[in-house]
Amino acid sequence: AAARHQAGIMANARIMEHEIPGTPNFPARLRSARARVRTAGENILRDNLSRYGLGCAAVSAELPHRLAQDVATVSAPRWIGSPKHFANIANPRFRRAGGAFAIVTTAPECGQVYVAQVFAG
Repeated sequence: AAARHQAGIMANARIMEHEIPGTPNFPARLRSARARVRTAGENILRDNLSRYGLGCAAVSAELPHRLAQDVATVSAPRWIGSPKHFANIANPRFRRAGGAFAIVTTAPECGQVYVAQVFAG
């Protein structure tokens, strides 16, 4: 739920940041998701449907069933290739993880994909 919230916030704001002015911060997002954690981390990224062979027109149509898997397959190596992001992925204190993405559906940014991954321990 916290990852879904962050992806939606970023897509609505068209900003890829962990903290977006006027929106709940990370601890507040965890609380609203009713996550009881001692430690937590977050990875985010921005992508575009064009990477998956889709355009903005796909947003108004039914998106392919495999899109979530495709987004995960593309996102994981990008995070693993970044020492800071990989530190979250490999942190042994994190026992739970969740991921989500949101797609911008209006011009001019239509087709941008915002991805969030949240870890908790």
